[in-house]
Amino acid sequence: MKKILLSMLSLLILFGCAQPLPQPEEEIPEEEIPEEEVVVEPAFRSKFNGEGLDVEEYKAVAAMIGNTSEARPQSGLSLADVVYEIMMEGLSITRLMAIFSSEYPEKVGPLRSIRIPFVQKLDEWDIGIAHYGGAQTGLGDALTLLGSIKVPIRFDGVKGYNTEYFWRDSARKAPHNAYMNLAEAIDEVPVMEIKKHFTFDPKAEYEGTSAKTVNIRYTSSIRVKYEYDAEVEKYTRYFNEVEQIDAYNDEPIQVTNVIIQTVPYKMVEDVAYVLVDFNGSGPAEYYIKGVRIEGTWEREDSKSVTVYYDLDHNEIKLQPGNTWIHVALKNSTKVTFE
Repeated sequence: MKKILLSMLSLLILFGCAQPLPQPEEEIPEEEIPEEEVVVEPAFRSKFNGEGLDVEEYKAVAAMIGNTSEARPQSGLSLADVVYEIMMEGLSITRLMAIFSSEYPEKVGPLRSIRIPFVQKLDEWDIGIAHYGGAQTGLGDALTLLGSIKVPIRFDGVKGYNTEYFWRDSARKAPHNAYMNLAEAIDEVPVMEIKKHFTFDPKAEYEGTSAKTVNIRYTSSIRVKYEYDAEVEKYTRYFNEVEQIDAYNDEPIQVTNVIIQTVPYKMVEDVAYVLVDFNGSGPAEYYIKGVRIEGTWEREDSKSVTVYYDLDHNEIKLQPGNTWIHVALKNSTKVTFE
């Protein structure tokens, strides 16, 4: 019995002291080794939307588009690179100036007349303009001002400039039924030299307050809302609580960068044309990737472009994509966010 116990004890000691044999490292087949992603910076970035370009060449047209209930849903807005929204006479409606530089829809509109604040913004860009006439009364005389600035090409359904690209849609009533074929008209547009307006950086990080919903209240009956869609990193636009759809492609209007530029204003003439002061500086706020950033805007004079800054006076970095700029009237337009 003692011999058996001693033998078993010897075996336990032997196995306990044995070292495990080293295991060979598992080799990963070359085809399964993940390659490090190489991000190639584009040769150029568009000065309108920050998207990559192989060749920096621009043909751009700004279109005056109505925004009344009779004008909605509009056609082509979702394909515009930059859109300005500004109040019109008597603070009764807003109108839109949509700049197209990368995509040219076959149907854009309904086209409406131009006002002085839009001429001032157009003058910053030195691009083409498409419109149906304009105000021509006293201090609100937009057409005379338009005639005094540099415009590479003009499409005007009232004055008869390049009207072969316009038509009226019989499904709507005038004056909310004038459209243009920008896809055909773009052949008439010359290549342009474009000044830098924005800084784009797809890698930018944003510090600010969470803003999933943005409300811009021009008046009690003119309300814009943006709802953030984290999946696509864009804001979906609503007007008076109704989602805005582009009639051209039946897609909701979604915006990458929302800028609110607050300016002083006054109203002139019997029809109360709205005039704003775009020179100098003032408060601005930016809504990008679900974040609100406070800042300021600056414009030296009528020959300069507007530059947008954060509160540390660093130029704001936008995400590549479309940008909507809301001209908010000081002590009138109310902006809230959640």
